[in-house]
Amino acid sequence: DNIEASIDPGDDNDFFTYDGLAGDSYTVNALYKSGSLDLIIRIYNEAQDLIEDINNTSEAGDESVTFDVTEDGVIFIEIASLNSASSGNYEVNALTVNKAD
Repeated sequence: DNIEASIDPGDDNDFFTYDGLAGDSYTVNALYKSGSLDLIIRIYNEAQDLIEDINNTSEAGDESVTFDVTEDGVIFIEIASLNSASSGNYEVNALTVNKAD
């Protein structure tokens, strides 16, 4: 499911959770909708260790990251504005792209 959200003010960080299963791969998409957002995606494992940190596009661009889960547990997804400098609206979704056998 897609979730619509916003970063406003620029130092606002949004967090979402997803149940991860060991051996699965997931893709998280943050889709720019409006404003001056330069989106960043951070992925944390259940112990809140950073496992992915991605910002590939400039302002007003979409971001996407695919990662593997090594153990069952909650995945924390953080969506933020790069350098807390911009605000706007976006849509986020998380997809299982490769299920373990």
